[in-house]
Amino acid sequence: MLEKTGIVFPRLRSISFSQTNMKGPSHPSRIKIVELISGYDSILDVGCGTGLAYQMIMNVYPCMDYVGVDVTAKLVAHRRRKWPAAQEHFINLSVYNLEKIGRTFDVVMCRHLLEDLPEYDIAIRKMYPQAVRELLLVFYSKVLASERD
Repeated sequence: MLEKTGIVFPRLRSISFSQTNMKGPSHPSRIKIVELISGYDSILDVGCGTGLAYQMIMNVYPCMDYVGVDVTAKLVAHRRRKWPAAQEHFINLSVYNLEKIGRTFDVVMCRHLLEDLPEYDIAIRKMYPQAVRELLLVFYSKVLASERD
């Protein structure tokens, strides 16, 4: 999968999660993301959806400089209403336009968006320059399996 991006990842770490029916804050990949961002100051959450990651991250790291982007305007509007003091932390933006944010982050994370994109390689190439220290990608293994076939 990552070879298609043309990016050489100097440190590539792969963590496998068994398929699980767990959802919400108990999902193993959400818990692992919160662990992995320890010690960092800023995070860009690409495809931030319902805002659950924001809530989990801020509960553990209240000083984290968090920005979440999502292409779905209704989801962004909902998050802005749910957390009015953090409105500027939620941006209606496509993964393909991340450069419009105008800054970089210690960590860029993307959970379960890539498997829904026909051009995931372009999305990864858009995320990579935004990540100063870590690019965390979580996706279902069906993406990898489909490329082997």
